[in-house]
Amino acid sequence: MASYIHTVGVAENSYDTIPERLRIWAEKYPDKTAVVSYDAEYKRHQITLKEMHDGAVKFAKALMKLGIKKRDKIAFCVPNCVEWMSYDIGIMMTGAYSMRLMFGLADIKSVIEGCSAVVFGSKSIWDSFLSIAQIDNNGKVSCEACPDLRFAIDVSNSHRPANALSAAKLMAEVSDDDEVEFPYIDPEDIASINQTSGTTGVPKRICHSHFNFINLPDKFVSGTSISTFDVLFSGRPMGYIGGYPFLLLTKGAKHVTGDVEMLNDTKNFDFVVNLWQQEKCTIVGVAPQDLKRLGNRGFRVKTVLSGGDMLTHDAIEYSFKIADEFGIIYGATEALIISSRFFTPENMSQHRQGMLGRPLEGTEIKIVDEEKRVVDIGKTGYLYFRSKWTTKTFLDGTSCLEKGWYSTSDIGYLTKDGDIIMIGRSTDFIKKCTVKLSIKLIEDYVGRQPNVDAVVVVPIPDEEVGERVCACVTIRPNHEFNEEELKKFCTETMPQPKNFDCVSMHPDYILYFPSFPLLASGKFDRKAIKTLALKKVKDSKNN
Repeated sequence: MASYIHTVGVAENSYDTIPERLRIWAEKYPDKTAVVSYDAEYKRHQITLKEMHDGAVKFAKALMKLGIKKRDKIAFCVPNCVEWMSYDIGIMMTGAYSMRLMFGLADIKSVIEGCSAVVFGSKSIWDSFLSIAQIDNNGKVSCEACPDLRFAIDVSNSHRPANALSAAKLMAEVSDDDEVEFPYIDPEDIASINQTSGTTGVPKRICHSHFNFINLPDKFVSGTSISTFDVLFSGRPMGYIGGYPFLLLTKGAKHVTGDVEMLNDTKNFDFVVNLWQQEKCTIVGVAPQDLKRLGNRGFRVKTVLSGGDMLTHDAIEYSFKIADEFGIIYGATEALIISSRFFTPENMSQHRQGMLGRPLEGTEIKIVDEEKRVVDIGKTGYLYFRSKWTTKTFLDGTSCLEKGWYSTSDIGYLTKDGDIIMIGRSTDFIKKCTVKLSIKLIEDYVGRQPNVDAVVVVPIPDEEVGERVCACVTIRPNHEFNEEELKKFCTETMPQPKNFDCVSMHPDYILYFPSFPLLASGKFDRKAIKTLALKKVKDSKNN
């Protein structure tokens, strides 16, 4: 049997736009809290559905007064805050495209190219922008590298550069009596442009329509108990697919978030858990590396959600100490959500390491070999997907697809029951001599050592064997780092080499890190960790 599956769609689609959906919720529940956000100083802020909608209308009017028109591109990079959705949806109301940026992973010129304006909200972002542009009187921008830029708007006030326009002031100058005719927006118009991480040098611009943003999350919640009265927590940036308030739009559910750096600092984990209880969260997103921190807390939530990594059986078991069920979500910027599956203590026997769940409604999956031929069920290969939600072209018109399918670097297989099992990524291997060693498998073994809090394995170039295995570890509170103890644990628990070359997956280097640098998404910054590891190894050899 071929490794192909198509989950047929049965739920009805909605033909709404995001601004229209917000208007509906604001009219139905005007005083219902929409977003709660905690700032870097742990201070709580909130906004109601009506306040959010009114703010979006005012921001849209302010933009149109400045000359923003349909199909303009607005570079939007604002830290999590209660007004975030008002700015984002306000841009959409003008018919312009909200281009949600990822700074720090690519040259700033490449991420704002073609934009008519910038809407920013932090010092680091403004510093990057001012390295290539000048803001003149009345917020007008001069930028030789990006000549389409017309003006700059700040939403923070505390970090506003000289001459930049203030969003708050612009909105305060808008009267309810101001007559502005908003352009017609079709549900299949572009709602936002999300950027990939830019690991190839230039981020790709992924376009998603209002239709996608409204309907795909409906498929995800279809058949679940998720409702308007749920409260979801996410510590990821609201501009990322994984941190966007989808349930706010689809169900009117309250979204709880905050300063990303503060929420993802391991020292603040107890604060975050207490925040869940205070806000009466029913659904909480937890990064894979934080699952082991969960424990009996004197209260329970309905669901823990996680994804973005190969989750072990033990990691999921931790979630049941605080939650009734655990949800795996597998997605991509190009397709939003691809697959999911929910587990409870009763059906955990069905879980396998690396399980990504079953394809979302309307999604097709196939597994192919190096020559693009579909392999048999249970055979390993590259994962391909397609659906009506998958981006067909990038913003520049170039195709995202291979014969209608989106190809990934993820390696895995399909089970007879329709589950996707991930083995790793094509980049998740260390080539030592003639053998490819799985980074994820090594991390799993090292992470079982009782003193280890988190582990990231990176390759270290070596003239003799090609690459050596380096395990970077952080240690649990009130425990000590002992390299010899860790090496002994690995020798006793990890598989012994069975190949002809007798190549071992045991770490050649074990390095202690007080903490790991994080990406804005809350995931470990593996590039930065590898750079630091290379330096540590080099320094140790020179000593």
